Amino acid sequence: VLEDQALLAENKCKLAEEHSAELMRGKEEKEVLAKALEMQMQELARARQADALRSSREIESATLEDMKARKSAEDALESERSVRKEAQHQLQLVQLQLTQAQARIEQLEASVALGVERERQVEHRAARAESQVSEVRSTNVSLLAKVSGLEMMAS
Repeated sequence: VLEDQALLAENKCKLAEEHSAELMRGKEEKEVLAKALEMQMQELARARQADALRSSREIESATLEDMKARKSAEDALESERSVRKEAQHQLQLVQLQLTQAQARIEQLEASVALGVERERQVEHRAARAESQVSEVRSTNVSLLAKVSGLEMMAS
């Protein structure tokens, strides 16, 4: 019985040692797995950080490009406004020149009308003068005839 108990105790001891060895192996495996998991988590954290940095740079680049595009659009708009303002100024100058030209044309037309009126008056005066000259000639012819008649009578 003692031998059986000794054998049983020895078997229990071996089982306890085997169980202890399995527990140690399990503990070592857990540590290895825990280290592997920790390394994977660190690697994932680095990957996330790299992704976040890349995204930040992409956003920054896109924002910079947007700012450049906006600045370019603002410059183009300012240039267009300047061109429009200059065109409006040129249009006002042309309109002023046109108004001045129309006023000058009206002055010239009035001057021509005045010249035509004066020419008509001169022609009228010339016709009256010719009529008067004709009357004077007629009177002269009549007077010459009378003088001739008187001279003939006197002789």
